[in-house]
Amino acid sequence: MWTWGWLAAAVAVTIFRYGFKEETVPQVATVIQEEYDFVVVGSGAAGSVVAARLSEDPSVTVLVLEAGDDDLRYPDCRVPGRSTKLWTTGAVYGDLTEPQKKACLGMKNNQCRLPHGRILGGGTSVNFMVYIRGSPHEFDAWARAGCKGWSFADLLPFFKKSESMQDVRLKDSEYHGFNGPVVVQDRPISPLGDYFVEAAQELGYKALDINGADQEGFNRAHVTVNNGVRSSTAGTYLRPAMARKNLDVATLAQATKVISQTVLFANKRATGVEFIWKGEFRRVSASKEVVVSAGALDSPKLLMLSGVGPRDHLEEHGIDLVADLPVGQNLQDHLQINDFLFTIDKNISVTPQELNSLLTKANYALNGGGVLGSCGMLATGILRSRHQPADDPIPYMQLIALPLLGNDDLDRQALTEIFNYREEVVEMYHGKLDNHHGYVLGGYLNHPLSRGEVLLRSNKSSDRPIIDPHYLEEQLDVDIMIEIFRLSQRIAKTKTMQAIGAKQWPVHHPYCKHIEYDTDQFWECVVRQNTKTTFHQSGTCKMGAQDDPTAVVDPQLKVRGLDGIRVVDASIMPNVTSGNIMMATIMIGEKGASLIKESY
Repeated sequence: MWTWGWLAAAVAVTIFRYGFKEETVPQVATVIQEEYDFVVVGSGAAGSVVAARLSEDPSVTVLVLEAGDDDLRYPDCRVPGRSTKLWTTGAVYGDLTEPQKKACLGMKNNQCRLPHGRILGGGTSVNFMVYIRGSPHEFDAWARAGCKGWSFADLLPFFKKSESMQDVRLKDSEYHGFNGPVVVQDRPISPLGDYFVEAAQELGYKALDINGADQEGFNRAHVTVNNGVRSSTAGTYLRPAMARKNLDVATLAQATKVISQTVLFANKRATGVEFIWKGEFRRVSASKEVVVSAGALDSPKLLMLSGVGPRDHLEEHGIDLVADLPVGQNLQDHLQINDFLFTIDKNISVTPQELNSLLTKANYALNGGGVLGSCGMLATGILRSRHQPADDPIPYMQLIALPLLGNDDLDRQALTEIFNYREEVVEMYHGKLDNHHGYVLGGYLNHPLSRGEVLLRSNKSSDRPIIDPHYLEEQLDVDIMIEIFRLSQRIAKTKTMQAIGAKQWPVHHPYCKHIEYDTDQFWECVVRQNTKTTFHQSGTCKMGAQDDPTAVVDPQLKVRGLDGIRVVDASIMPNVTSGNIMMATIMIGEKGASLIKESY
């Protein structure tokens, strides 16, 4: 009976996950023309949006150059609960930071690993799909700093345009869209999310829609999932647009340089892109614009290889200067810590046995439900910190609740391969809590004061860039992470959580055992050892006013001092937004496409 059960589940999963014939969906290009109106480099959260929106006009031609492979080559991209399975495959870059002085100390060689999308859809094809826009206050701050047209009121129409909100509780909300490409759902996989929100209310926090008028408070997580299938920009924007004759999408096409030339006595102008495709060096012309949407690590790399960047750094690598701009500076990232574990008496969480059970797979196969049909996050809270300036309304910290305590063998491998943890740190957790029900309360550092940089390793496009985020070099960043721990403890002690027997599991960290347990000094040690990326790199091609010497692009997203080229992705953020940045980056794609259309 079990044999037939497994067989039936396997067939059903296959139909659900692979239940389309490849020839029935639009395919990537097999031929590239010599010239297009627009050449878009990168197909991630912003690039796919730009290409889809520009190609709505049948009179223009658009080419997308994606360094990674077709998302159809990775069927796990469709299954929300398989995200981590993709992070050691060819679907991601496996970059490492430079050895850090104040963070990543529990990682091999003090280097955090930074897996990020290298596939159609970019990060939206491999991430955790959490739907958070950011605080209205921070967009208003962008506008006050000289980025005209980027206030929350200006941007809300673009957020709504991208979104198809399915949560019936928000069906009358003026802050949400209901007909956009990206499907957003509330897919609770455990009632623990409701417990978490109720416990926060006991402490005086609001329960609200954190993507509405006010971001500060708690709610059950919203995710970009469409009835059990990931709602990536590859699937929602790019793939439908690929049916148009005026859009070509080339995969495994590595851009190596943006071509520029001086037009009479005017500014230098970007006229095309050099790239490698099918083992051959190619060149394509852009009669209107080149749009760089390769992400906060690869957009600055491409610009610098093209002569756009800090003069001294480019001269060091023998690259002719086109524009002296602070490209690669202002690197920001949300750091996360997930080391606060709590056991509970009630069987309402998820164990590794359940995660890998036949019932779980059958549930997903039949209706896209259960753990495999969602990202795993139960609820989240976006909050101000007591350590931040009293007059700053932007929330500096985020709490997240996850329903899985234990680790199976694959998770052990993931901890070492995905995040580069030292074996001693992995051993601290592995197998200790596999049979316990419970939850993890972790958190993100929303607004790090520490700033890093992206530099060229050489003048060869095949070399990955130098990435030095300078994690946790500002003490305030550490203090806020410790505050997240303390708030997690307070939540566990509420009547709501005590009613289900919440009990903190001691953290026996091998590199912090010399410090008195549960002191701030102990948690600082844990933070510096175990804090890792949330995959939210941003800020390296900063947007700013024309007189801002730290800005790379203007509020029209045009590269300063050049014509015919814009940057449209998370790298343009002056300051990283509060919460997961996917939807803010999709919004940047919508806004950028609108700005380009207005120009023509």
